[in-house]
Amino acid sequence: MIGITYAYNNANFIITAAAYDQYGYNKLQNLLSTIIIVFIFAVFLSYAAGIFFSKKYSVRFRP
Repeated sequence: MIGITYAYNNANFIITAAAYDQYGYNKLQNLLSTIIIVFIFAVFLSYAAGIFFSKKYSVRFRP
C-alpha cells in the first residue's frame, strides 16, 4: 500500500494504491518449499553420517 497527498484547486486529496504480486508470492512459495526440502535432506545426511562414523570408529576406541 502506498499513499500520497495531492493538492488540486485549493483542496487536498489523498491518493492510495495497492497491488497483489502473484509472481512474487509464487517465488516465495517455491523458496519455502526448497528450504524445507534442503533442511530435511541435511538432517537426514547428518544423521546418516553420524551413524556411519560412529560404527566405523567405535571399534578403535573400545578398551
